[in-house]
Amino acid sequence: MLERYSSLFVRFALSGMVASTLGCADTPKNSKKKALSEEVNDPDALFSDNAIANGEESGILAGTTGKTTKSAASAQSPTWSVPGSPQTAAQPTAAIDEPISVPAKVGAKTNSQSGDSKSATKEDRRWGIILLSFSGDDHAQLAQASCVQLRRKYPVLVEAFVREKSNGSVVMVGRFTGTDDPAAKPMVKQVQALTDGNDRPFARSFLTRVDTARTGPMGAFDLRRARLANPNARTLYSIEVAVWSDFGSGEITVEEIRRKAEAYTAQLRAQGLPAFFHHDDDRRMSIVTIGLFGEDAYDSKTMLYSDDVMAIKKRFPKLMVNGEDLLKPIRKGSQETVAETTLMVEVPR
Repeated sequence: MLERYSSLFVRFALSGMVASTLGCADTPKNSKKKALSEEVNDPDALFSDNAIANGEESGILAGTTGKTTKSAASAQSPTWSVPGSPQTAAQPTAAIDEPISVPAKVGAKTNSQSGDSKSATKEDRRWGIILLSFSGDDHAQLAQASCVQLRRKYPVLVEAFVREKSNGSVVMVGRFTGTDDPAAKPMVKQVQALTDGNDRPFARSFLTRVDTARTGPMGAFDLRRARLANPNARTLYSIEVAVWSDFGSGEITVEEIRRKAEAYTAQLRAQGLPAFFHHDDDRRMSIVTIGLFGEDAYDSKTMLYSDDVMAIKKRFPKLMVNGEDLLKPIRKGSQETVAETTLMVEVPR
């Protein structure tokens, strides 16, 4: 089993995955933002790992900003409105929880869930296709009215819905388990191909997370609590010592991944160690860390860790993966292996 996870782990560069999730002291902080920016600006991009709940997605979607002010909203319809459609500002807002009954075209796929994802719970389907984005005083009203128009005009968008975010509202369609959902990519392409005369208003639409990892009360040793307890700390680090994940195999449930990480955290706590867990359900991964350190944890000039950090790394030199040490080749093609070492990660904000 270890060999299987080792190959998967090396192939997908676990340390890089965790660093992109939490931030790693050895990785430029802006690398993820830059990659996401390039991804959104690519008209051929189908997926984005940028979570809507964090308000990080691009404001330029489907070829229009969708932004408006209160005064502009009362005077004209949003710039995305299709020719011949009723003025959006005059449209009554409507509840968007239930789809409007619109006869679908023969052969049109209006069900956004694949056969496999139908058995998944709503909590598991945290991905959707973003169509329009609105900001300004009346963003919620405009988004809802726009959603009604889109559902009436395009049968494939009959299940479109509105999601509010930190700085506005977005109109989305589809509920998928992730980028590997069999129904996701075809649906994205179908939405991108929609036309309005000679225009393709949703050519830049893409798949993104509707929600991040499940919400709810944080556990007593949740790593996020460390950030809340230190709101003025510019930088906060912890040492990652263990990780649990199914690495895309589907052989371990998210609940089991979470349970094992929390159990190991409790075990370390019983030994008097300041251990924490952090869950990333979207990546089906949970990590366990030890300690909290500030900016002096690592000296970029000398490239040395502080004494407190080294004390933990010496006690926990090997990164444990799914309960076992992970061995990786010393170099590409080499038969000699060495254990993956523990690493310093930034506490999530």
